[in-house]
Amino acid sequence: MNHTSEEQNKRGAEVYSQFVLKIYDWYVLWYNCRFLWECPAYHFLELYNQYVSANHLDIGVGTGYFLDKCKFPGTNIRLALMDSSPNPLHRTIGKATAQTLLNTFETIIHVSH
Repeated sequence: MNHTSEEQNKRGAEVYSQFVLKIYDWYVLWYNCRFLWECPAYHFLELYNQYVSANHLDIGVGTGYFLDKCKFPGTNIRLALMDSSPNPLHRTIGKATAQTLLNTFETIIHVSH
């Protein structure tokens, strides 16, 4: 069995710099979806909306695009975010709290390095 070292985890997390996150949505949700996966991002959002819940865990949050665009069921939302990199977590928190559900979020963050 091949175990990933802490140093490899740290290097992987460092990829998500502020610059990368600025172009992330364009690259992943427009370019990759359209040309590599041949599946527009709105299909992913439809799936996200189908499975988002009032007690929601988002793993590998990216930029928080789907949390920002999705339709949460109701207003009493408990949201947990999980990512190995702090940059996506901080960016996503900003988007999640910018929603009208601002006062209903219980955001739980744990970053381990």
